[in-house]
Amino acid sequence: MVILLFIFNINQAVQGNPPDTIQFQKQPFWENLIFEIGYSGGLCWTGDNLKKANAAPLDVSAKFYWLNSVEGSVSYPLGRGKKVKIGGGYGWTRLTNRQGLSLYLPNEDPNTGYAYVTTSNWDLSTILLHLGFRINNSFFIGGCMNYCIASTNEHLNHHNSDIYTMDTTISVQRKCIGAGIFCGFEGSSLFENNNLKPFIKLQLGWANEYENDAPWEWKERLKVVLSGIFLGVKIEIGGVR
Repeated sequence: MVILLFIFNINQAVQGNPPDTIQFQKQPFWENLIFEIGYSGGLCWTGDNLKKANAAPLDVSAKFYWLNSVEGSVSYPLGRGKKVKIGGGYGWTRLTNRQGLSLYLPNEDPNTGYAYVTTSNWDLSTILLHLGFRINNSFFIGGCMNYCIASTNEHLNHHNSDIYTMDTTISVQRKCIGAGIFCGFEGSSLFENNNLKPFIKLQLGWANEYENDAPWEWKERLKVVLSGIFLGVKIEIGGVR
């Protein structure tokens, strides 16, 4: 009878507390996935094409612009604070009073006149795809592909020319594609019992024009610089951290 009671107690303990069994069971892949969504604002370098027009030599703000970004991603933990993630994002901004592109058009007879195109204001929208790795609990690195559409009104002016209509203004879209790399740090949760985390990111990126719908020829191509420092916040949902 004592032996039967002993066996019964062991059986109850195993059924009620099976840590060893759980330890060796692998969780389904999808249960480990972490979904992230966040916003960041970046102070980016303008480059040569998008700097402010008629800026003073010491005007530092003429060399930068603000880029808003929202991003979403899916990550998978690799253990010891490491994880790999893939995702995408959308960025946007409006630039006013910019130098833009300015170039004399070909096929003009200098004896009868000349024509040139200027730009001032730009609406930039960017789409990016990124692959990132978190090396430890805070530091991450990665790379991205950038697709950018730069929309503007281009103003055509000419003098004594029969080739182009005088003072023409037309809406033009310039499509650009490029790549970039980034690194940064993410902090711990801002409040207890939630997954809202701040982060800072340093990015080096660009997008070069490959197509446009302008009715005139250009020798110069637009280059959008997407390099800068980004500050943001994100929320994590699900997964094992």
